Amino acid sequence: MYRVLGGDGKEYGPAPAEQIKQWIADGRVDARSLARSENSSEWKPIGEFPDLAAPPSLTGPAPTDGKAIGSLVLGILSLTILSVLAGVPAIILGHISRGNIRKSMGQLKGEGMALAGLIMGYISLAIIPVILIIAAIAIPSLLRSRQAANESAAVANLRTINTAEVTYLSTTGGNYGDLEGLVSAGLLDRRFLDPSISGYSYSVIADGGDYTAEARPTTSNTGRFGYYSTPDGVVRFSFDPLLAPAGQAGLPSN
Repeated sequence: MYRVLGGDGKEYGPAPAEQIKQWIADGRVDARSLARSENSSEWKPIGEFPDLAAPPSLTGPAPTDGKAIGSLVLGILSLTILSVLAGVPAIILGHISRGNIRKSMGQLKGEGMALAGLIMGYISLAIIPVILIIAAIAIPSLLRSRQAANESAAVANLRTINTAEVTYLSTTGGNYGDLEGLVSAGLLDRRFLDPSISGYSYSVIADGGDYTAEARPTTSNTGRFGYYSTPDGVVRFSFDPLLAPAGQAGLPSN
């Protein structure tokens, strides 16, 4: 007969060995819980009493805890693009599995799997700051590259419009045309009438022997600067100081 100290600090028993084994199976106590025999005053972990240890399995090797397998699989997935989506469950299952395996007194195995899942889960959480730092550096750089490409295209498109205006002038007896007129004459393709070409919108205001062609970014992300050109063929930064480099509003772009 034995007496056992429960997790609540209370003493239970006396109880026979078979009863205590049932308590172990039910998870009420485990191998680390303290117990003493009726004829002794010394409290020792249950695992140190040979007749309280769980008997060897009669059906073969101890089964692997399913939660340990789940933790390992999720841990592996956490090192892919799933990251924390798999990492957090891997950590949770790993802790639960290791606790269950310890309490099983040899009836379950897989602690190594659970530990591996835990480690990979924590690694997936640790690399998040690294990913965020890389993104913080790379995204602005990519945005600047995209803006620069769109700005170069806008300048080139204004020069295309200037060339079209020269041809239009020679065929209309001294008058420049707006975008619709240039497109109708076959001097520009219809994409210039679209709301946006590579992040810029275009307009042409024509008045007899004068015109102003303008290119403006559709958003601040598609371009930093606006441009315009007149019959002299020079492409200049916008007069709007918000759409030109500091101190260069209205000046030639190159």
